[in-house]
Amino acid sequence: MERFEKRRWILLLTDILLVNLSLWLAFSLRFEWVIPEVYRPHYWQIAIFVTLLRLSLLLYFGLYRGLWRYIGIRDLISIIKAVSLGTLIMAALSFLVKRVD
Repeated sequence: MERFEKRRWILLLTDILLVNLSLWLAFSLRFEWVIPEVYRPHYWQIAIFVTLLRLSLLLYFGLYRGLWRYIGIRDLISIIKAVSLGTLIMAALSFLVKRVD
């Protein structure tokens, strides 16, 4: 049982790393590899929010419950739901924040 818990933590930390790497790449591509000083505080706020949102959705859809050795269509559908819902929430919030500013 301890080995299963260790794998779960490794998956969780890997997801945190990949979420933040993808966000950094998105910012870097947007600003041609040099994030302007004015956006850096916003980057960290967004990184924390996106990481928490993505991980909570992955947990909500039960992606850390099973063994990845036995992944199936149900798990794939859960991944698609979690990622799609997270993307929709971020797009909606981005739209709302721009409207407020």
